[in-house]
Amino acid sequence: MRTKPVGTAGTTIGVRRINSDFPAREAADSGEFDGREIPERISRCVSTMVYYHKDCYSWAGANLLFEEARSFRVWATASGLGGALQHRVLEPIERELNARYGPEVGGRLHRHFLRALDDAAEEARELETPHLRPDRAG
Repeated sequence: MRTKPVGTAGTTIGVRRINSDFPAREAADSGEFDGREIPERISRCVSTMVYYHKDCYSWAGANLLFEEARSFRVWATASGLGGALQHRVLEPIERELNARYGPEVGGRLHRHFLRALDDAAEEARELETPHLRPDRAG
């Protein structure tokens, strides 16, 4: 674990713990969940979707979206939110996208995000059980 100064324009106003791969995972694993991880994760997801939309749904944007979905899946599993994930994380993402783009485009972006989450979950299942993949059936 490393520490990183937090502040603007080189001014350190505090120090926070960071894990370069998944910042919330360490906190969730240790039972610590200081309340910043959820809003930060929501912001990260929304900013990914904003980029995806502004980049006109490009391959680069789609790759970024898929990587965020993979990271989100790991974070969500480690967070321990369980059934509260929909209410505390996914619905606020949808509300923010709708507020920015209206219900039509915001809804479409949210569906793309949910699809990316499904794809990331499917990839994880395939990695866990490669012997059950349809292309390997005898």
